[in-house]
Amino acid sequence: MKFTAFFIMAVCLRVDGKAYSQEINLSLKNVPISRVLKEIQKQSGYQFLYSDEILRGDKRIDVSLKDASIREALEKCITPEGLDFVIDDKTIILRRKTVVQHKVPEEPKAIDITGRIMNDKGEPVSGASIVIKGTNTGASSDASGNFRLQTSQNRVTLVISSVGYETKEVTVTGDSPVNIVLSPKETTAEEIVVIGYGTQKKVDVTGAISTIKAADVNQGINQSASHALQGRAAGVTVMQNSGAPGEGVEIRVRGSNSINDNSPLYVVDGIISGDINGLNPADIESISVLKDAASAAIYGSRGANGVVIVTTKKGRRDQKTSISYNTSHGIQQAWRMPKALNAEERNLIHKEALTNDGTDPGDAVWNYYNDPDNAVTRTDWFKEILKPAYISSHDLAIRGGSSRSNYSFSLGYLDNNGIVMGTNFKRYNVRINSQHELFKNLTFGENIYAVITNQKAGEFRGAYDGVLSSALFNFRNIPVYTDKANDIYGTPSGDFPNPVASLNSRDNRNKGIGISGNAYLEYKFLGMFTAKTDFAYSLGYGKNKNFVAIAQGGGRGLNQKNSLSEYFATNNTWIWNNTLTFDRNFEQHHVSALIGMSSEAGYNDWTSSGTANDFSNQDAALRYFNNAGSFPNHVTGSADDYSLVGYFGRVSYAFEDKYLLAGNIRRDGSSKFAPEYRWGTFPSVSAGWRVSKENFFKSLDNIISDLKIRGSWGQLGNDKIPNYQFYSTVGSVESPTLNGEAFTALAQSRMANTTIKWEVTTQTDIGIDLGFMHNRLIASVDYYNKKTTDILVRVPLLSSYGVNTAPFQNAGVVSNKGFEFSATFRDAGKGKLGYEITANVATVKNKLETLGVTGANQIFTSDYKNTQVGRMAEGEALGHFYVLQSMGIFQTQSEIDSYVDKDGNKIQPAAVPGDLKFQDTNKDGVISADDRVNAGNSFPQFTYSLNASLNYGGFDMNMMWSGSQGNKIFNGLTLGGKLMQGTGYNNSVDILDRWTPDHTNTDIPRVSIKDLNNNHTYSTFYIEDGSFLRMKYLSFGYTFNNSLLGPNISKLRVFLTFQNLITITKYSGFDPEIGSDVGVNANMYGVDRGAYPQAKAYILGINFNF
Repeated sequence: MKFTAFFIMAVCLRVDGKAYSQEINLSLKNVPISRVLKEIQKQSGYQFLYSDEILRGDKRIDVSLKDASIREALEKCITPEGLDFVIDDKTIILRRKTVVQHKVPEEPKAIDITGRIMNDKGEPVSGASIVIKGTNTGASSDASGNFRLQTSQNRVTLVISSVGYETKEVTVTGDSPVNIVLSPKETTAEEIVVIGYGTQKKVDVTGAISTIKAADVNQGINQSASHALQGRAAGVTVMQNSGAPGEGVEIRVRGSNSINDNSPLYVVDGIISGDINGLNPADIESISVLKDAASAAIYGSRGANGVVIVTTKKGRRDQKTSISYNTSHGIQQAWRMPKALNAEERNLIHKEALTNDGTDPGDAVWNYYNDPDNAVTRTDWFKEILKPAYISSHDLAIRGGSSRSNYSFSLGYLDNNGIVMGTNFKRYNVRINSQHELFKNLTFGENIYAVITNQKAGEFRGAYDGVLSSALFNFRNIPVYTDKANDIYGTPSGDFPNPVASLNSRDNRNKGIGISGNAYLEYKFLGMFTAKTDFAYSLGYGKNKNFVAIAQGGGRGLNQKNSLSEYFATNNTWIWNNTLTFDRNFEQHHVSALIGMSSEAGYNDWTSSGTANDFSNQDAALRYFNNAGSFPNHVTGSADDYSLVGYFGRVSYAFEDKYLLAGNIRRDGSSKFAPEYRWGTFPSVSAGWRVSKENFFKSLDNIISDLKIRGSWGQLGNDKIPNYQFYSTVGSVESPTLNGEAFTALAQSRMANTTIKWEVTTQTDIGIDLGFMHNRLIASVDYYNKKTTDILVRVPLLSSYGVNTAPFQNAGVVSNKGFEFSATFRDAGKGKLGYEITANVATVKNKLETLGVTGANQIFTSDYKNTQVGRMAEGEALGHFYVLQSMGIFQTQSEIDSYVDKDGNKIQPAAVPGDLKFQDTNKDGVISADDRVNAGNSFPQFTYSLNASLNYGGFDMNMMWSGSQGNKIFNGLTLGGKLMQGTGYNNSVDILDRWTPDHTNTDIPRVSIKDLNNNHTYSTFYIEDGSFLRMKYLSFGYTFNNSLLGPNISKLRVFLTFQNLITITKYSGFDPEIGSDVGVNANMYGVDRGAYPQAKAYILGINFNF
């Protein structure tokens, strides 16, 4: 009954473990134990790790095994020889058994030798083998690194060995406790990286893959796993969309491939996921980014934009239950406080502008500025809304395992209060996983994950009602409240809200719940095959509730009506993967293969409530539709679904670990295309040559320890367009009337194109991996060239067609080329000082080769105050700014008079000295929209990062710098910041450096309200260099010595972390990390509408292991 209950529970869950049983057949006589181990390794595929001292003379034994499991084989072969073993995934660790020394009366009294084994970072090393040299006496360290053994000798030499560490000998005298520090091995030969549907030794990888370790993911407080990727991998660009709590990021792998969605594919524990924003970074074991076609082709259908594979933490076999608790608490604030003119400075600038415009001295407008009360500064709006805020995180994990099972349970909580008043984000995480060896060769496992999020947001990107732009433009002589007791606000002078009123009145909340899980069965047979079936299901629910209360005196959008709107969305997805793998060594040949199929289907629906108004009571408890007085809009909603089926295969071959070949192929069918064009085939090939393994290279071993040349070619697909695009659709239109009576009407809204098919990205990659000085210095260099063809673009339509939405057509071509370089230098592991320094550099050159549409060669994007400031055009980079070219400032009237067209007419006849000069690009003698130019790319062309870690004794230090070059930012707040908007708007302090007859050495034009020269026209005057270098993290920690902790605590570390402590940039706006623009398929970046800035944080934390 117990087993039945267990099995019912198990099939509802999900697994990521491995079965360790293998069928071993041996018949050997009088052979060394080392020979037996090699035969077992050859038949099972398991790797053995042990120190040379373990075998001591390599005793000869007789062995006879038939259909034995791996555990049975080991127990029969090595246990009688005084050896013990631990199975950890595909690795078998051998160690000497502890031999109890029998006391005899004439022998001296036994001496207890106790101590602790730690690594160079001060962390305990469990499972280490400690043997008294020259004897059979030994012990193993426990989960806290502690050990104990007995000897009759007062002075002995201990031999300590552990997987991944150099063997060490230590001489001990007496019974005083000893602390022993092990150094990591100076090799990456055994490092394993996660690839599609499996793992592979790093030295055997022939594709371009970047791996991020758990320690790197968990520096500081990251509000999502996506944020933690920034600066960690060459060629992976992470764009922060906003510094607001709970906001996501845009991840681009080797640039943008399409004018449609360029997001990478996310895979969590082998299951495809929509994103990784909800993951708790503390749950992550590693992240692999597949960047080239050879690596990503196994996911061919949607791998064109790269693949991000996340592996979460799990328990280990034969691991005592361990409990870890990590908590961090900090204060965050704006990294730079913006400055607006005070009341006196505002009066100075406005009066000068009125004078420049020739305003009549008797005009009533002067009365305002002549009133002494209006020269009194009463409010600093930025200090009112930008406040120091509290941030904290808590993570609890319980992990362990027996000889046949392992388990992990974790909880996470993040509380991020934003630096803008009233904004916050809370996240709750739960993750459960376990793996069980049910029967011989059969493994089952489960993984369940749940996340709950709650975000309170503000209005930041609105061109007319953004909170930060309102704080800049609001007069500082106006108080926050004119009557605080009755909640009457100081009324803004211009057409924007009082920023404090806006934050208090807008209750905009986003809530989400996500639950996902998967379960698998894995069966190994014939010592070389593994069959696996894996089923996953995910369910998501999201709700947005936005209530805007009336705020008396609050300004734009807050004075007239209160309103309530709600939006609901649900989605569910199931995925079923089935794979069969083969892995076998044939003497000097190693062959592995994979075949599989994947089915996936998803369903999404949404409902929008419309808007309800006229709530007589605005109390938070009454903000529901039943209490509304009017409903001017009706409810809308819709649903869609999709399905995907794929068949895939991979073959890898290695000869003598020197010559490497791999091939992948995948064939996918997507419901987004008509049946005749539904299927796409995506192949790839790759090869590598480990030159350092050649005999002729041996003489260089001491200098160049590793050299591998690799190359790959492949094709990948992309179907990221809305569903049902090969169907014609109908929709409601304005109701016609007959005799005054309205009728419901429908009309065709979109034409069909039944021939659309997959976008295809073809990529070539050439790379070199290098290791120097026994791999103390390792480096990788890659050059890639990829081109996406058959890009799905909308074809322009004639109005006579009678539809308003153009159909998609396979037409466009986009190319990306670039270099990537990464290098790591680490200590030799000989002394107390340990260090590791990693640098990443990447370039990308992007071009829209063609839209492929007759009569259309450009697409305009990014509306800012009714003008498109971005463009995608043939022959240019995707997402560049398209504005007039500013040529500086007219200094004299003669310069204006001499700026003429071919007929001698003034090009800017309304200009006066101090006005901006614009380029007449098309030479028609008129400054107009036809004179706009490419003003620079919005996407960085050059990214780089530097990561450094140091440790000495119990002290450690970690630091990361991240930066980008070659991208521009459109600073929308230049209009109003450096240029006058009118007498109702304040300005930035930058305007104090405006042009005057006595101050001509400036790039800011004279002040004017009438602005007859149209200086405010969008031009390169708004375009700024978006390059930056930012210290993302600086952390100092100390791990306490075990002697201070007691027997129940295996680790105690305290740390102090600074986030965004230093930012170096020429950008004058709130923050240089602007991210993607709204509603432009994330191909346009850097349009600053008053974006929420990144926060600078001071964090104190503590790590406990029990």
